[in-house]
Amino acid sequence: MDLHAALYHLATRYGVSKVRVKSGGALNGVLLREGLVDEVHLLVHPTIAGLRPYSGDATGMALSLSEI
Repeated sequence: MDLHAALYHLATRYGVSKVRVKSGGALNGVLLREGLVDEVHLLVHPTIAGLRPYSGDATGMALSLSEI
């Protein structure tokens, strides 16, 4: 999916100026790497819940705070 085009379409056709994303590492990592994030609110939990180990993003590369 072309996220740049999707966000452009939302803005031009529907007047959407903000999109709030509550997601895991895969989508968040792609949005960050594509330069589509203007603001980050970080909530830190003492543990990570899930059925499989955290792998970073869709590429399997972990994100560091310096990338945010």
